Amino acid sequence: MLIAVVVRLAAIALYGPSTLRFGDAVSYLDTASDLCRTGHYSWQSNLPFFRAPGLPFFIALATGCGPDRVPAVKVALVALDAATVAVAYALARGLSFGTPAALAGAALVAIHPFFVQSSADVTTEPLATLLVAIWLAAVVWAARDGSRRLVLWSAAGAAAGFAALTRPAAILCVPLGIAGRLLLDRRGPRGLAADAACFAAAAAIVVAPWSIVASRAAGGFVLVNDAGGYALWRGMHPMLARATEERDPARFLAESDRFEREVSPHAAADVDRRASTPRARSDEWTRLAIEDAKAEPWLAARYLVRKARVYWRPWVDRSISPGWLVAASAAVLVPVLLGGLLGLARLARADRGAAVFLALVLMVPWIAQLPYQVMSRFRVPFSEVPLCVLAAAYGWSLWERARSPARRTGPGRM
Repeated sequence: MLIAVVVRLAAIALYGPSTLRFGDAVSYLDTASDLCRTGHYSWQSNLPFFRAPGLPFFIALATGCGPDRVPAVKVALVALDAATVAVAYALARGLSFGTPAALAGAALVAIHPFFVQSSADVTTEPLATLLVAIWLAAVVWAARDGSRRLVLWSAAGAAAGFAALTRPAAILCVPLGIAGRLLLDRRGPRGLAADAACFAAAAAIVVAPWSIVASRAAGGFVLVNDAGGYALWRGMHPMLARATEERDPARFLAESDRFEREVSPHAAADVDRRASTPRARSDEWTRLAIEDAKAEPWLAARYLVRKARVYWRPWVDRSISPGWLVAASAAVLVPVLLGGLLGLARLARADRGAAVFLALVLMVPWIAQLPYQVMSRFRVPFSEVPLCVLAAAYGWSLWERARSPARRTGPGRM
């Protein structure tokens, strides 16, 4: 945890304590500022939807309603990442990995380039990753600790709810949590109703009050916010699909810039004329996205394939990161990705249910998010902590084998 704090504070110093380069950072800070100044949530942002409330509320609470103090916001996000290191250790122990492997997994989380980069700016990743990691560790431990099973399932449900309020895609943690109960708990269906009830009730208690308020403001039901329609339209737009096929980086940037300056604002104005509420606007964006996909299905299909590759790209985005950071991230992320997959395969020999559950955690968010505007940071909350833990366990098993070639290492000793 101390290593995580030192590395992130150094990154903030290099990046600039008050520097904001992430496109949505100012919007999150403005939303938190409006909340503190007026006592009401802002149903508008710099894009044609309102923001999920998790990060703005966290910023307001963590800074004592001083969101204009950007360095304080970044330090608060660093604290979240430090806590994620501890949760990664707990997850590894819940998977029956030994102490050295669990410490190695926590160390990988401490130096993970995606985490370091996100805490140097103002992004949702530190908060969303911590909450999803808590959910995952609680689900794993609930199957191991019968005496605290209901408490752990309640904690898992609450973490899933707060994660969804931060990154709406985390609502997938609810069905994945039920799948985890069936795959991890050796009791099978026995006791499932009580466990699932605690889990679902805790998630509903967290999400439902916000959903009721947001739905009233949106003029129709929304679970968290109304961003889904716009994100789908943007993620399926033919102009962006063609831009990603450009081999010339200058032309790609020019087309992307033209989309931001001309196409998106013009489409937003048209949607506003046809729809008067956030819910109606989201539905209109969805309709436009479907029309675009139907008009050019092969282009849409090629775009989905490219986004599937980008999601798992094992380095930070070269268009927004310096070359040294791209190289450093690849040096860490490539081994983590490969080691994590090998660790998952090794875990399958010791505990097939746990391996299948973790495979679902890696795969389901990937597939569910492909129609939207996908980038590699979309996978961070769902995959990076379990991949680090699995990679460390696999690496430690190789180290043990190299030290003691004559000693047989059973499948349960990772």
